[in-house]
Amino acid sequence: MNVQAQYTYTALSVPGASSTAAYGISGTNISGFYESGYYYGFVYNGRTYTTLSVPGADDTYAEGISGNTIVGAYATSGSIGAPTQAFLYNTNSGNYTTLSIQGATTSFAYGVSGNSIVGGYDTSTGDYGFLATAVLPLNLMSAVGGGQFHLIVSGSTSSTIVQASTNMLSWVPVYTNTPPFTFTDTTMTLLPCRFYRALASQ
Repeated sequence: MNVQAQYTYTALSVPGASSTAAYGISGTNISGFYESGYYYGFVYNGRTYTTLSVPGADDTYAEGISGNTIVGAYATSGSIGAPTQAFLYNTNSGNYTTLSIQGATTSFAYGVSGNSIVGGYDTSTGDYGFLATAVLPLNLMSAVGGGQFHLIVSGSTSSTIVQASTNMLSWVPVYTNTPPFTFTDTTMTLLPCRFYRALASQ
């Protein structure tokens, strides 16, 4: 026998707003936007509404949320039907980042999960959805001990190639793995000098 869940409904209304719409939830945080002359984004933690407004924009629409990242769109003209530009916002740093899609006349980010964002955009040839995945930077730390060189690679989640060179002009691949990992070169003492670099696949 299947037991269906019962739901309770809680009205969400930003104080002073003429309308409020909730679009995303992550843990106890809810994202959305409200109208008060112009449109503003918000994040609600169950107690307090925090307004989100992209600098220089007339309207800000917050949609999806995942952890500390909120995505949506903004418009620099408050007129109905004005082109929008997708953005992401980090609640920890307070930084807004515009998502630039080549050839797009308008764009909107709807959802986010980890480092991936989904949304839609318009061009002169048609309307499309998109999946944007952040390429995380590589973090490299080196250590030498026992006649061996150790390269500690972290950060990126893409397959990464460690390359070595004796002159920084010609590079040869010596190891491939997915971070985090530690590459150990046991042949270091056989060469007068050796340089290393790590390249993440795109």
